[in-house]
Parts: sequence; C-alpha cells; structure tokens
Amino acid sequence: MKRKLVVFLVFNFYNFFVFSQLKDLQIDSLNYIWGDYYFLNSKYEKSISKYKLNEGNLSIDRFRNLAKSYIRTNNIEKAKSIYEKITKSNKATVLDYYNYANLLPAGSNLAMEYIEKAIKLPLKKVNYSENVSNVLPDEYVIKNAQGNSEKGDHGLIFIDNKIDSKVFFLSEQSNSKEIKTRSKKVKSRFPIYNFYEANFNSEIFLIERTKNKLKNLNSQFQEGYGSYNPLNKTLYFTRSESRLDSNDSIQLNIYSTILDKKNSIKLILKKTNKYSNLHPSINSKSNRLYFSSNRPGGYGGMDIYYVDVLGDKFTEPTNLGPDINSEYNESFPYSYNDSILFYSSDKADRGGKFDIYIATKVISNRWSTDALKENVNSKSDDFSFGINQKLKIGFLSSDRQDGMGEDDIYAFKFNPRLAGVEDFYQYKFSDTLIVAKNGVIFNDLELIHSIDPLQKLYKKTVILKSPPKSGKIVFNKNGTFLYKSEIDSIYKDSFSYVLKSELKNSEPITVHLRRLKKQVNEVELEQFESIFFDFDKSDILSKYKERLDKLIKFLNKHPQVSLELSSYTDCRGSDSYNLGLSNRRNKSVVNYIKSRIKNPERVSGKGYGEKNSLSKNSCFKTSETEHQKNRRTDFKLKL
Repeated sequence: MKRKLVVFLVFNFYNFFVFSQLKDLQIDSLNYIWGDYYFLNSKYEKSISKYKLNEGNLSIDRFRNLAKSYIRTNNIEKAKSIYEKITKSNKATVLDYYNYANLLPAGSNLAMEYIEKAIKLPLKKVNYSENVSNVLPDEYVIKNAQGNSEKGDHGLIFIDNKIDSKVFFLSEQSNSKEIKTRSKKVKSRFPIYNFYEANFNSEIFLIERTKNKLKNLNSQFQEGYGSYNPLNKTLYFTRSESRLDSNDSIQLNIYSTILDKKNSIKLILKKTNKYSNLHPSINSKSNRLYFSSNRPGGYGGMDIYYVDVLGDKFTEPTNLGPDINSEYNESFPYSYNDSILFYSSDKADRGGKFDIYIATKVISNRWSTDALKENVNSKSDDFSFGINQKLKIGFLSSDRQDGMGEDDIYAFKFNPRLAGVEDFYQYKFSDTLIVAKNGVIFNDLELIHSIDPLQKLYKKTVILKSPPKSGKIVFNKNGTFLYKSEIDSIYKDSFSYVLKSELKNSEPITVHLRRLKKQVNEVELEQFESIFFDFDKSDILSKYKERLDKLIKFLNKHPQVSLELSSYTDCRGSDSYNLGLSNRRNKSVVNYIKSRIKNPERVSGKGYGEKNSLSKNSCFKTSETEHQKNRRTDFKLKL
C-alpha cells in the first residue's frame, strides 16, 4: 500500500510553515521545502538561495542537494567544502566519498584515499514494500521457442533486428561426446558446442535453422557464448584454446571475428594458464567488454570482469567487485547499456541453480543488484538473458522441465505494464501546497520496481491528465507539483496524471486533495477591533456596526469558531453600577451577533465593570479620550 505522503503548506499570512502528514503535523522550515522543489526542478540558483537561509540546520540530504546545486552552477570550491564536511561526518555514504573524490585533483593522494574508502563501504540496500504484487499483475509470458532441438539450444545472439531476425545460437555438435575437464567451469561435464545460424521470428518465437554451416566461425573445438557489435560487425565469442595448460587441461578464452570476413578470428585476451575467460558481452556504444573468468584474485568461483576496447588493444581486466561477485559463480553477463548489466549467479544457494540478476550502476564500479522475479527466474538454471530493445522481446536460456533438450531458448514479449497507486495529500485553503521530494512518481517507481526490477530499463515521467476542479496546479514531469485551492467552500479536490515511458502509458492515476480542518491563528483574530460606547450608554453606535458585520461574516464562514465578548466601562460611577452597565453593553452586542449567525449558542459574554482600564492615570486625571477607550467591548475567538 502506498505510504502516507508528506505534504507542505505555504501560509500566506504566517511567517512559518507546516510539514504535514495525514497522521500528524510537524514544524519545518519553509525555505527547506522550496529549496527541495527548486533543486528537483533544476533551478539551482534558487535552491541555493533557499537552502543558504538555513544552511546551519540543513539535514544531511539537503546539505548534499546544496553541494550538488553548487556543482551545477560551476561553484566547485563551495561544493568541495560541503562534501569535505559530509565525508567527515558519521552519515557519509559511498556516493559522498566518490563525489568528494571527483572534486579533488584527479589522481591525487587524497582523491585515491576517498575512493578506497568508498570501495570498502557497502551500498545501502533498498527495502521495498511487501504484498504489492496484486497491484501490477505479471504480463511476461515466458514461452519455449519453437524450433528448439533435443540436443539443447541456448545462447541467442541477434545479428539484426527484423521481425525475422538473423540470429546465432549454440547447439551440440553432431559428433560431440561428453568429456571431463579439470578446469573450473560452470559445469564439470559438458558436450561440445558450435554456433548455428537461424531466422528468429519475434512475433511467434520460431527458430528456423538455415543451411549456413558458419564454417568461418566454427571449429572442432568448443565454441561458447558470444556477443555481437553491429557498429563494426564484430562477433566476440568463447572458444577452447588450442593448447593444453600446465595442468594438461584445455581452457576457454575470448576471441573475435568480423562476420563475412575470412580468416579474421583472433584471440583478444592474453593466453591463460589454469583459468578461463568466457561469456563476452560487448557494449557497442562504450566499447566496454564484459566477461566471466575464474582467474586468480577474484572473489571465488567465476567472477565478472570488464576490459575497454581501444582499437586493437584492451585495458587490463577490472573485477566488478563485491556488489556483483561473490564466493559463488557469477557468469553470463549481458550489457544492456552503460548503466545496466544482467548476469546469472548461483549465490542464492539453490543446489547450484543459476538465477538471473539485474545490476544498476550507482557510480564508478559500484552496483545495486536485484534478482529478477519468479515470472522470469524458475526453479531450474536460468542464464544467457537479454532484452532486444528494438524488437521489444526478452530472451533467455534454461533447462526447465518443459524444454526439448538439456537447455532451451525461451522468449517473452517485453511490454511491461505501468501502474501507480492513488495519492492522498492535505492542504489548507489560501495556502500553496508544495509537493517536492515525495512527489507522485516517487512512490509509483518504488512500487513497480519492487514488483518488477525490469521496469528499471526505462525512464518514467508523469503528465497531467485531468486538472483539479477547484484550484490551480503546476505539475512537473518529475512528479513534483504546486497546488492552490480557489474555492473556500470546497473541502475535497482531485486531479489525475499518467505515468509514461517510451513503451506505453499507464491508466490515469488519481491524486486526492483533502482540506485540513480550518484553524484560526491569533494574528488573524486581532483583525477584529473592539467597539466603543457613549458615556453611560449601552446601545450600539451605528459607526461600529460595520466592525460587527465583519465579525459576523467571519463567524458564518467558520462555523467551528466560537466567540467570547468582554465589556467594560470607564472609572466614573460606583463599582456596582458600572458592573451592571458593562453587562447591559455586553448583552446588546451578544444579541446583535446571535441574531445574525448560524449556531448562535457559540457566542457568550460577560461584563467586567471598570476592570482592565487602559488608562495609567487616576480617574480624576483621566482625559475624555482615555475614558472613551475604556468604554468598550473586546472580542476573543476560540476553536
């Protein structure tokens, strides 16, 4: 269920503001909230001006926002100063260390020191809400591709992106025999595989093998999982090395070839000894090649590494670190884009079974990881996962029980559903409701990412569908908004928005706006001035009826407000006479008001004679002007 949302109310006539939830009201600084709003909407000069007004009391998150605002406005020294303070606090995070290091001179000892600190710190894991799966039903129907063979087919590679796409995949050689190996592999016994070419129909998931034997690619040795770069028509793939290592074992390594070019196969990583490199995945935009290896120095089992392709050269392999790698096996990387990587791991300890994970880059070589849900992962081995963005399909390999062979190719339509949950905010009439860091999209993303991590592949924005009927709204695509009620007699309002990605839009999502119980501040109550009387008289002077009529109008507008009247006399006359005169004055005003308002029982009053005199002089020295000020009735409003 969607969390109760924080709302912010700007008071036009107060010099403070209220930070509100549906359950309680708390005091916070108005400048903070405007600072959040401006920061989230990229108005960094304004966010700086608001945050700086209360800089000494900023929360750690807002302090970070201030530093980022300085960076966006190219004030690096001030940003550096803030991050220096944050990193020395006990609330510093991985991102704080990296951000501070990036502001320091590149390669300096201090920068490297903070990068080392960042590497050692664990990333904070997001704990999503429970029991929300019924909100976003599973729309992925995983199907066994037609055309899988009994020998086992797996490792689908798209060469083009047509409805009938040219693909490569792996299948057992016709003369393959099971062999034993002493090298550390995902499996200790395996058949020998070669590449096969086929046409893959992305509408009905049909694999139709072609007659192309791929003689320029296949060998009598093992060919393994690969990745294709369409920009330079280069296929990166796994193959057995042609020699025995010092353990008399044949290891696997990564090769490349330019398709349709004879004799272009070449080894791209150094020859190995007692370990293998396999499962390459190329990011065609960044030329970063991910792969698996059980090389020394890893975290245990197979780890995932990367190298950057620099023409015909490659950088030294970099381990992706403990966010992804573990003492178990991490293999079958698939680079979706610069910041998202899929891979398989048996770290869930399900008897050696592989599950598919999604890793999202947080910063540098730090990653946030989630296992895909049971609508994709099964109780069997699931691996060699990928998403074809242009064809909008997902594909994987698995040894599920419904397969034709040991491993089969599976596919599904990738068209994830978008949905959100209704929001509830409270507002106060005549005040601007500011919704900043807890905007409507915040909870929608939390919801759908918890149900389906694949939703992280596409950026979401929001667009206004139906505006509120009783107020004006400024609605931003990041889910922040400003709302101002315009009709005092309306206690509920609403509007709707649509969650949008490049694939589809959600159904309209409703935001409910509920007016807070009306409250009256003392500053407002002081606007109702006292009325005065002639000497020894209790009737209401006509010149003061306008004041009473304003008060009456206010009481009719706020039926929950009660009124207490206090009436007085000047000092001339006996105490008993003056007490009676003040009560007569009080009664005349009470009756005037009661006869003109709803719920007249909320009006009461009392006379106090010559008490509470406003004159500092003795009665004989009091001027007529001062006597007039004491012949009065005062008003006190109460809730």
